[in-house]
Order: sequence, then structure tokens, then C-alpha cells
Amino acid sequence: MRQAVKRSLIAALAVSFLAIAPLAVPGCSKKDDSTEKRALPPLHFDGLTPNLMLTWLDKQGGTHVEAAPEKVPVDEQALVRVLISDSEDGSRDPIYVADLSKPDADGRFTARGVPRSAWEDEISRRRRDADPELAVAEAPRAPERQRPAAPPSDPLQGPQQQGPQPTPGGSSDAAPPLNPAFASVVVIVYGAEWCGPCHDARAHLKKKGVKTIYKDIDRDRAAQAEMKQKLDKIGGRRGSIPVIDVGGQILVGYSAAALDSALKRALGGTAL
Repeated sequence: MRQAVKRSLIAALAVSFLAIAPLAVPGCSKKDDSTEKRALPPLHFDGLTPNLMLTWLDKQGGTHVEAAPEKVPVDEQALVRVLISDSEDGSRDPIYVADLSKPDADGRFTARGVPRSAWEDEISRRRRDADPELAVAEAPRAPERQRPAAPPSDPLQGPQQQGPQPTPGGSSDAAPPLNPAFASVVVIVYGAEWCGPCHDARAHLKKKGVKTIYKDIDRDRAAQAEMKQKLDKIGGRRGSIPVIDVGGQILVGYSAAALDSALKRALGGTAL
């Protein structure tokens, strides 16, 4: 009974996504005016559809990417983002969302367009529900008192910096101070705006003063193709982001420990 109630709630949420498609995105009047013109046609797909990327959400608002419908957990199939990686449709705004729990008679699924903001709001809602303190943590805070800089013998502790530091995961118009120890290291992060671990990886690198280039694979098809080429060279699996290039070392997913190890190897001139 509980499972049935849960599915009903998620299904209602998916329907509400479709119902709010004409709503305006605050502060983006030009995009709002063109939403109707850019309305997406229904997208029909199945497990054999090439270049398929399915993003599902866990209860904590975490995002997970799979390449086939059967790999999406049953409990999370009612609300899944759909993207065909070599197509522009659904890569910007609006995006495609489908209910994988309801295939048609031929085993195919239908995705429909919804505003990107609705998808991102659902991610934020789940994260707040999982951690009520997150809303407070995300609110603007007064700058913290500067901590003493770490000894220069350990470059992974980051450069000595003056003044308030940006909140991890946030954005800043000013370029972060670079750590001289990493002057020869450039890190490329392939990710997407809705991907929490992608933001975590960028914040981690920014804190350490590593020069970082961020490429949004949702908005840049060239970046997406570039990422795939690098994964193919190492025989890496597709479907998970961020993909991080640390001086030729390719990491799939974000782990602070793995990223630090790759940075150390980069300093020693050793690439995987």
C-alpha cells in the first residue's frame, strides 16, 4: 500500500511538471516569450535508442545517469530526465521528462517537455527535505574570519589567500587566487548545472587554487563530444558526471581523495 501511495505522489508530481510548462522563468522574459515556440515534440524511445542518457533522482536529491531504462531503480522510474546526447532537443530549456514505469504496448516510452526550472526545483526540494539545515546553509552568510594558511610544503592545502573566500559551490566574478605549486596543472571538469558532484569538484579545485576549465555538456555539444573521446581512450563507462581531466588523468565521478591523488601525480609529472 505504501508503495502504491508513493507512486501516486510521484506520478502527480510528473503531471504537475507538464501543467506548469507555460509558466515564466523569473528574470528571463525573452526566454519565457519563446517557450511556446520552442515547445518540444513528444520523444519516443526504448532501451535500444542510441546515445540515450537517463537522469534519475534519489531521495536526497542526488542525480544519477544511466544509459538504459532497466538500469533506473524501480522506485525512481516515475520521474526521469531524458536526453539524446547527439541531439539539441531537450538539452537546454525546456527539457524532456518521462515516466519509465508506464511503457506502451511495444515497450517504448514517451518523454515530454517541461521547464528546466521545474526539474531543478525538484532537486532542491528533495535536498531540503533530506537535510532541513541545507536551506540555512544555502542562504547568504557573513564572511568567516580568515584561517591561518597551511604550510607551503603541502601544495594540496591550497594557496595563502587574503580576505573572505567564496562559498563552495557558489560563483564569483573575481578569478580565485592560484596556487603557484599548480602553475603547470590545468584541470578540465565536464559537467552540468544540475549535477551536485560537479559543483563540489569545482569548489574543491577552486579552494586549492588549481586552474580549472569548466565545460557544460548540456549546453555545449562540442564539450560533450570531447568528453566522450576521452572516455573512449581509457575504456571508461559513459553516463556518469563529472568527468575530470587532471593533466591527462581521467576521473569519472567526484571523490576528493581521488582528485587529490591525481593532483599529486600531476605535480610529479606522472599521468595515468
